[in-house]
Amino acid sequence: MAIPSGDFTKGSVIRRIFEFIEQSFGHQAKKQLDNFAAEINLSSNMVTTSSWFPTSDYFKLLDITVELFSNGQAKQLCINLGKYALEKDLKGIYRAFVRILSPQAVLSKGGRIWRQYHSEGEWLANEIKQNSCKITLLRNKNSNLHEWYVALGGTVATIGIAGGKNVQYKVIKGDMPESSCFEFNCVWQ
Repeated sequence: MAIPSGDFTKGSVIRRIFEFIEQSFGHQAKKQLDNFAAEINLSSNMVTTSSWFPTSDYFKLLDITVELFSNGQAKQLCINLGKYALEKDLKGIYRAFVRILSPQAVLSKGGRIWRQYHSEGEWLANEIKQNSCKITLLRNKNSNLHEWYVALGGTVATIGIAGGKNVQYKVIKGDMPESSCFEFNCVWQ
């Protein structure tokens, strides 16, 4: 399915939220999220992996998820969601491909991967070195801090699959709601 014009997010990104909540908190928690999500037309039974949905609805679903399940740990919940989604999405030949590449080589392809799931915004790997990299996430408008932390979690998981050990990160810019730019450093062994 072609990417629609405007700001849209792939259905597979949205489905991962429901799956993550069910795996982490149980079936009743997923039903609870579904009840709230139905109010914004994103119930789990209507979201297909190949469809595209307005990013504003994705942000609303992230906000609802954090409100219901973060228990005051929004950043960690979103990072864990990002790691989970990456693990689920990176299967078969793609996982084998990532494993044979270095973290640096995989990070250099991150922007292309971002565009498979988001019609707007950019994911940029800057200053790629032997055991470190600075990542910049940009959106012209409609940003959401929870999305940034989901992307951070996916990045950390990707570096790990590509052979990076003891991956650490530090947010250096944009750690506030509605920031249009989010930057973090990753280091690994």
